[in-house]
Amino acid sequence: MPLVDYLQESHQELKKVTWPTRNQAVRLTLLVLGFCLAAAIVIGAMDAIFSFGHQKLIDYAASVNPAEITEPVTSGTVPVVDVGNEQPAAGTVNVTIPEITDTQQ
Repeated sequence: MPLVDYLQESHQELKKVTWPTRNQAVRLTLLVLGFCLAAAIVIGAMDAIFSFGHQKLIDYAASVNPAEITEPVTSGTVPVVDVGNEQPAAGTVNVTIPEITDTQQ
């Protein structure tokens, strides 16, 4: 019977396993927990950095006065702005925004 054969073979293989000692098991468990803690700290720090940056972008977007936007821009020359200093940088960038059309019929 296949199930009985499987169980007997599994039991035979388990007899061949070299199990770790109690000290080895404790040491390896602490090592795994240490790596998990280190990974959690790194991911938490990255999350905090990205959250801070995201909040700064939201604050900057909220500071833009919508009344200054009079009509949509489809093409033209736009000054390059250093966002950190809010001062125009040297140069401009030519932009062309494609027309959006309704493709669904």
